[in-house]
Amino acid sequence: SAVVPPQAPGGNAPSSTVIDDFEAGADSWVSNSDSSTPTSAACGLGQGTGRSGNSLQLDFNIAVNSWGICAHEYGSRQDWSGSNGLSFFYTVGQPGILFDVDLYAGSVDAVETYIYTVEAPAEAASGWIPVELRWEDFHRASWEADADAPFSKPNEVLGLAFGMNTPQDAPNAARVSG
Repeated sequence: SAVVPPQAPGGNAPSSTVIDDFEAGADSWVSNSDSSTPTSAACGLGQGTGRSGNSLQLDFNIAVNSWGICAHEYGSRQDWSGSNGLSFFYTVGQPGILFDVDLYAGSVDAVETYIYTVEAPAEAASGWIPVELRWEDFHRASWEADADAPFSKPNEVLGLAFGMNTPQDAPNAARVSG
């Protein structure tokens, strides 16, 4: 699975520009989680788990009211302003799984986090489904300044992450492949 520009308004086909090939760069994705809880998050190459080969695979067991992420930082600002957003395919181990798609943008000294939460429908547990997210679908993280502000810096992308947290007072454990 890869991050590519979504379909343009009016039904035009998207360009074939690939921003990130998840499985080809699986070793550059890093997991992190809340170390004050028994939370675990891991990500890496899922051999033969993709739509046509391998995929980036995320395994997580998030304790109540905790978090975990699988992130890829680019090392320098990326200009994604030539696209309207992100598009990729994913599958999950069970329906109803919640995960966030996080964009990191701004400057290295003042990183801003923008989030879109995906709730996996039933069909995501039985096969690969597409998701298309436009830049305006992402909003500033609630714990940062200017909370809920829409994303407006596709020319200043520093990284991309998949975040896992929990529904209120409940654990969240599953596998997501993308």
